[in-house]
Amino acid sequence: PEWFDLPATPELARPPFGGGRAIDLGAGGGRNAACLLNLGWRGDCFELYPHAVAAGQIRAPQAQWHQRSVLELADILERRSVDLAIDVLGPACDLKEDLLPRYINRVHQTLRPDGRWLIVCFLRADELAPWLEQFECLEDRDISEGRLIELRPLS
Repeated sequence: PEWFDLPATPELARPPFGGGRAIDLGAGGGRNAACLLNLGWRGDCFELYPHAVAAGQIRAPQAQWHQRSVLELADILERRSVDLAIDVLGPACDLKEDLLPRYINRVHQTLRPDGRWLIVCFLRADELAPWLEQFECLEDRDISEGRLIELRPLS
């Protein structure tokens, strides 16, 4: 499929720090996971759609693939075990307002205190702010795919 051939989001080729455990939330066909794995990260990918998981397992076979909802990630991953979470045009953009706080809380539970959450979406950080009180916004800027928001857990 056409989406399988898309390159990784360029900003992810320069993560905020090097190496560790990353999770790709709404990983699609694994384009961004493959980029991080090639940079030496270990990774888990969460994606609901079977065809995307199948494509991702080809593109990023070293990742652990979970065909599960991102709302289940805290049930699968150890608490405070993740250094970097990425969400590129995924759940932060798609979830309804009643599920967004639960998703954000799940990501917060899995991130290490010095971890980072990179979100690429079409919203500004201040538009997500009502749900992000557990995070400090380190960056919020325009990029080719929308806006890049970099967050760090407050505790």
